Amino acid sequence: MIEAQLDESVPRQLARALEPFGIRARPFPQSWKGLADGDLLDRIESLGCSVFITCDGHMQSQQSLGRRSFAVITIPTNRRRTVIVNAAKIAELARHAAPGSHSVVDVS
Repeated sequence: MIEAQLDESVPRQLARALEPFGIRARPFPQSWKGLADGDLLDRIESLGCSVFITCDGHMQSQQSLGRRSFAVITIPTNRRRTVIVNAAKIAELARHAAPGSHSVVDVS
C-alpha cells in the first residue's frame, strides 16, 4: 500500500477513489491550514508518505522538491469530477514515482 497525503486544494473524495488502486491517501488535516509550503512539506516528510498530491501548479518552482523523501504529483485542476475520473492515472503516477520527483497528471 502506497501512503499519500492530499493537499488542501485536492477534493477529499480522491482518497476513496484511490483505495482500489492500492493508494492510501490522507485528507488534508484542518490543523495544517495556513502553513507555509516549506513547513507543509516538512510535515509530510515527517509522516513518511511516499507521495504528496496537490493542485498547486507553482509548488515545483517555489520549493526545492528534489531533496525530499517523497514524490509530488500535481493535478492541474481541482474540479472534483475531473480529479475523480483521473484517479487511475494519478495512481499509476504514484506507483512509479521516485522520491524527489515531480509529475503532472494529464487530465485531457
